[in-house]
Amino acid sequence: MTSDKTVPVATIRYLPFIHAPPTDLSTIYTTLLKLVAVAEKLGQPHILVTGDLAIYLKAQQILWSKPESLAGKVTMRLGGMHLLMAFIASIGKLFGDGGLLQLLTATDVYADATARQMLQGKQLNRAVRGIKLVLEALSHVYLTSAQSWCHCQGIQWMALDTYDGITDLQHTYRAKDKDSSRQIIDNLDTSGVTEALRQFQAMGRSQSATFKFWDNFMDSAHIMLRLLRAERDADFDLHLDAVCETIPYFICGGRNNYAKYTRVRG
Repeated sequence: MTSDKTVPVATIRYLPFIHAPPTDLSTIYTTLLKLVAVAEKLGQPHILVTGDLAIYLKAQQILWSKPESLAGKVTMRLGGMHLLMAFIASIGKLFGDGGLLQLLTATDVYADATARQMLQGKQLNRAVRGIKLVLEALSHVYLTSAQSWCHCQGIQWMALDTYDGITDLQHTYRAKDKDSSRQIIDNLDTSGVTEALRQFQAMGRSQSATFKFWDNFMDSAHIMLRLLRAERDADFDLHLDAVCETIPYFICGGRNNYAKYTRVRG
């Protein structure tokens, strides 16, 4: 028997405004107390709080002082959007003048002024799409070159059953069949291709500084994709792993506060 009655799973409510500067220590402390009180009413002994860098660092200072009312009840987390914008700005700082800006503009995908703003961490949606387009183009060249190199070196590139599995996976993606996709991924043996790519990467990085430069860019783009997936899938473990991988880029890109506070836990 079915019922037409809709049962709400969750209720979203807005807390009252605090008429004070948002980055003031007393404002942040009051907000944390209120959030802990709300969590306790809902039966949650612990709460995860998200904030931008300005709020995050001051909230951590409050938690480090270990006030009894907050001790062991709050974990602070940097906001995903601001973290991603800062990371893209670091990518732009490291790779923009090395050819990334030219790839975005010389191909007439983006205007020069737009591309420069994207690589400064602004226009987030365009920046993410632009980096994904460059990654896709480089990946095509990378895989084609790796396959040719393996054939020249007499290294097996891909077993027949692996090729068939990847073909089937493409079909499930087009059909948006998540269950079948997951089943194929779980059973797919890509160890041979992985080893061939590892050898090709080691060769390329040892022989060409240009190869190493763009290989590092592709690594950073994959980190960006992991940050996005962690946000969209609410995967906190993946978020922590991806954030740890951003730290060297923040250091090299001059984002010192992000480099410092992304290492803070609890």
